[in-house]
Amino acid sequence: GNAANGGADPPATVTSPPDGALVVGIASTQTAFAALVIDSIECQGVATATTPTSLADALSPGLCTPPYTKESSLSFGPNGEHKLVCKYEVMPNSEFNMDNTGCRFEMA
Repeated sequence: GNAANGGADPPATVTSPPDGALVVGIASTQTAFAALVIDSIECQGVATATTPTSLADALSPGLCTPPYTKESSLSFGPNGEHKLVCKYEVMPNSEFNMDNTGCRFEMA
């Protein structure tokens, strides 16, 4: 829980494994869970020249100026024909905020 939002658990969790990929877990219900892997960082719609190797690199000054909104998608299905598209906001303290963003399913 987070005292800033009244002690409630946040709607999403973010982890950064050693390989630098960001994994965002979105708990839509108590039984459904989707993992979203972000393999590149885009700032205000402009992709960086190289994929950052870590969250710290991705959020370094001059590369990204928070807060900004990012959208990433997770393909699934037998041929990857369906997508879970999620928007989230990167805050100045480098935390991820999904309170006013969220996800949508795009079914083929």
